[in-house]
Amino acid sequence: MILVFFLVPQKKKAKVYEEPYYEICGDLFGRGDAYDVLKNKMTVEFVTTSHLRGLTFRNCIVVADEIQNFSGGECSTLITRAGNDCKLIYCGDFRQSDLKKNEANGFHNFMNIIQKMPSFAFVEFGIEDIVRSGLCKEFLTIQHEMGINFL
Repeated sequence: MILVFFLVPQKKKAKVYEEPYYEICGDLFGRGDAYDVLKNKMTVEFVTTSHLRGLTFRNCIVVADEIQNFSGGECSTLITRAGNDCKLIYCGDFRQSDLKKNEANGFHNFMNIIQKMPSFAFVEFGIEDIVRSGLCKEFLTIQHEMGINFL
């Protein structure tokens, strides 16, 4: 059995952060109840980083979403939970971080470490990869061209 864990930073009410996965799974599987079906079959589990201590993830895929909002400690806690046959996928956009400066340093330090690890591969998407809408793509293209960062 493969379990996919979607993780969000601790200190947040998890239900609100679970909402996007209803739409994502609905789009992927073509049915509005897909996420609920996956959860009921225990194929997908949604957990927060506050519940990781003591766990070992074995024979699963862990998707850590919105990692730009993880502290360095949360990043470290997650990677040290990896057991046999565990794959870690970290997703996020450092340009959209909500972290305070000292927390962001921990995240950047973590990223610097794993970039040196041969076990990790990195995929970076650019403007040409935007699939939301023409309006979104146009805004981000011009924002990038002007060097404006709102965060």
